[in-house]
Amino acid sequence: MVKDFQLRNDTKLLFRNDPSEDLQKMINGKKVMFVFGGGSVKKNRSFEDVKKTVLASGGVFHAFGSASREFSVIEEGIRFAQNNQIELIIGAGGASIMDAAKLIAFGVYHEAGLWDYLKNDKNP
Repeated sequence: MVKDFQLRNDTKLLFRNDPSEDLQKMINGKKVMFVFGGGSVKKNRSFEDVKKTVLASGGVFHAFGSASREFSVIEEGIRFAQNNQIELIIGAGGASIMDAAKLIAFGVYHEAGLWDYLKNDKNP
């Protein structure tokens, strides 16, 4: 039996050859957490591109690498975001990294019951 639920998805996905102009408008001086996995973001230069864009928009850049969907890593990311008063999270990578970025963002506001939300015991 499926429980009734409501989903509000404020995730913004940008598919651009050069997203820097869009990112600068979103960043606008915010504290940014860049969530990524291994070294591919450094090989394809997206790490430097995002960092440069954050700094050019007056933002503060925080890197959170080696992200994954492991619950302990998500909890670490939540604490990192809270301790650094992160205002915007940017994820780059595959499905696991994007899931991690979304869970970290969600967990900043729902940390106490995050596992209950993930198990579908609570409705956000």
